[in-house]
Amino acid sequence: MVEPDVLPDLAKKYAERIAANAPLSVKAAKQAAVMGLDMSLDHGIAFSHLLWGVLRDTEDRKEGFQAFSEKRAPAYKGK
Repeated sequence: MVEPDVLPDLAKKYAERIAANAPLSVKAAKQAAVMGLDMSLDHGIAFSHLLWGVLRDTEDRKEGFQAFSEKRAPAYKGK
């Protein structure tokens, strides 16, 4: 719970943190959160494994690892 006058700044802060991540991963996380509400735990785990398989070889994932090793901010392209 936060005070109403703090909420807009806090929401912006969280939105900026989310937006700084790889777009494909953010989209997949949102999809998993929404779809997971209607799945059993076993199906949810299987779905997360499916998403991992799709995201595992993306350029953004490789960029994230490269940026981390070079101690710089990643430049995600949504690919």
